[in-house]
Amino acid sequence: MQKYNSFLEIRDLKGPGLGLLQLVLFCFGGMIVFQIISVLPLMLLFNTGFEETMRLMTDMGDPRSKVALYTTQAVGSLGAFILVPLLYVKLYQSTKVSTYFSVDTRYWQPLTYAILITFCFMVVNSLFIEWNINLKFPEFMSGFEQWAQTNEEQRKVITEYLTDFSGFGELLVALFVVAIIPGIGEELLFRGLIQTRLQQLVRNPHAAIWISALFFSAFHVQFYGFVPRLFLGALFGYIFYWSGSLVLAMLAHFFNNGFSLVMLYLYKNDLVDFNIDDTETVPLETVGFFFIIGAALTYLFIKFHRNLENADG
Repeated sequence: MQKYNSFLEIRDLKGPGLGLLQLVLFCFGGMIVFQIISVLPLMLLFNTGFEETMRLMTDMGDPRSKVALYTTQAVGSLGAFILVPLLYVKLYQSTKVSTYFSVDTRYWQPLTYAILITFCFMVVNSLFIEWNINLKFPEFMSGFEQWAQTNEEQRKVITEYLTDFSGFGELLVALFVVAIIPGIGEELLFRGLIQTRLQQLVRNPHAAIWISALFFSAFHVQFYGFVPRLFLGALFGYIFYWSGSLVLAMLAHFFNNGFSLVMLYLYKNDLVDFNIDDTETVPLETVGFFFIIGAALTYLFIKFHRNLENADG
């Protein structure tokens, strides 16, 4: 874990505790600022006022709505998860920005392992996706349940709208907005910065990974996807921990999001019969098979990096 430990040696100028708080405030402020900024190019593009432009975010009957939603999501995510964290690193850390994007180009095996592990995990995680979606609450939590269901329905409508691709060009836009930007930005923030700062505070890598994954899942404000996203965040955290490469976690995150988008595109164009959005139970024997394969790949992934560290001294 030598490479991962090198991230733990990075010090915030105000210490890990205050640094983490400062980072969260930075990113929260960045989200607000860049959400406002994201409206400006739309106002120029559509020649509309602020209120009319904001209306486009909810009026899915307007053909301009999809452009508006993709633009605000892209600008907001790019600003809050990439530009603001990088600015934080530049101003308040004793390291170079390039440290977070370094990759050993001598070996292709780690990337292959990371992608295959993520694919196996997606199959296994389908059990938790179905369980989480069908979770029922006791009567005294009916108010929260109603809120969660309403939020889920609204998200589902928006997701179906944005993934109703009119052509290959829209798929490429979606890959950039939904896969590339989050893959880079969310891993930089939640794993590269928050997870490592948490470990400096709690002195336990596993606690840091799971707490960071908890923040990652809670940030998305989607209760009926909370548990599978928690496990997904932990997977990315462990890929980073085992390999010491944040880039591998970014690529795994990109694959997870991008594979789903591509499969949706293929299904809606009648090129495949499998609907990845179908929440029906994956056969247990299939889940068991991919769990075993994923565990074997994880062992090889960890072993590869331990041997690499021993060879490098």
